[in-house]
Amino acid sequence: MSNKKSSDLPRDLHVDEDKHGMFKELEEEEMFKKTYAPMKTIFLYAMAIGWYSKQRIPLKKKKASIPSSSISEKERWLLNAIAVAETRDIDIIRDGEEVAKIAEEYANYGIDILYNMRYDNKIRKQSEFYQVLDLDISRVIKSYKSTSDFTLL
Repeated sequence: MSNKKSSDLPRDLHVDEDKHGMFKELEEEEMFKKTYAPMKTIFLYAMAIGWYSKQRIPLKKKKASIPSSSISEKERWLLNAIAVAETRDIDIIRDGEEVAKIAEEYANYGIDILYNMRYDNKIRKQSEFYQVLDLDISRVIKSYKSTSDFTLL
């Protein structure tokens, strides 16, 4: 048996079992429902929010939720980029298990924010949720475009 690490992601990406219900509830939102893979889309949003917040939370109890076969090549490179930025080590992309772990931990933090954004009493309609989410994403993109200190290595 080889100890060599594989660049392949594990069979499934995981969410914390305690937070799985939040993912499932958001999956019913029109914004996510109309996507090809709602759970994956929510995971990617949550991961991006966690990464932007620079907060990771280890999973207490893993629940396999997103088949890695549903992750597109572009999405895989997003996971890789976040892992490289986190570790400051390009070789991390050769360790699919660690790339997945980093993504899962960022999503584990971000899901709370995403869920609260949707179900906050101040945001009553789905359309308001989309506007707030779009505004927050636009703000993140603008902040990185305007800073010169953002580098991966």
